[in-house]
Amino acid sequence: MVSSKGDCPSYSVTIVTQTVELPDWIDTLETKGFKAMLEDWVSAVASGRMDEKAKQRNLSTHAFCEWLRISFD
Repeated sequence: MVSSKGDCPSYSVTIVTQTVELPDWIDTLETKGFKAMLEDWVSAVASGRMDEKAKQRNLSTHAFCEWLRISFD
């Protein structure tokens, strides 16, 4: 959840930890989710389309990272 007081947004974060045991032979890129992210990216580039929710999530993530960079610079 994000709320804003003036120029400084405030974030509420809930952390959930889940342990999943996978066989040793599964590639690290797959176990960390990078394979799925790369496949999604290739699909978006090939089709020229991207889900609107994914666009908004990505823009929100970039805005948050920029806010962190400025805040701690």
